Amino acid sequence: MAPENGSVFITSSVFLENSADVGGAILAMRGVILQIDNTIFSGNVAKQTGGAITCQTDVIAKMTDCRFTQNKAYITGAVMVASFSVDITTVRCNFTQNRPPQGSVIWLLKSRFNGLDTTFSKHSSNIIYTDSSDIILNACTFSNNSIMQSSIIEGTGKCYLVILKSGFEYNRIDGIISIYRC
Repeated sequence: MAPENGSVFITSSVFLENSADVGGAILAMRGVILQIDNTIFSGNVAKQTGGAITCQTDVIAKMTDCRFTQNKAYITGAVMVASFSVDITTVRCNFTQNRPPQGSVIWLLKSRFNGLDTTFSKHSSNIIYTDSSDIILNACTFSNNSIMQSSIIEGTGKCYLVILKSGFEYNRIDGIISIYRC
């Protein structure tokens, strides 16, 4: 699925074990508004980036009550990649056991990520990587992650990070937050 310039609404659906070069289940580009509710993304694979979802250039994406489990990308963004003026919001979503061989679970480049009441658990690589992006985490939980030689949130470039009422519990990591040159 690769929509451009329009609106896409997905509700009560399942994306299971799909594969693509970019965006294992969904590739949204150039001005798309993407609304996903009560949907499961599991076992999706991208040969390059965005195991479940890739959003590129001026996309607005909102996911509510979604579950992301065991998605994988071979380069980065096991679950999601957002690049160039993308605005992503997750509300009451759950990210569990997503596996990038390198990189991160969510990868942001010059974009925005708003996590509200979202849970990240049982990951083995950094969860959010940002390059010149804005991140707001409100009432999010990061638990039972085992991340060696990295941190839960890592970034570089001009970034903005706000963490409100969030919990970091039972993680085995080298650091919670590592930001360089913000």
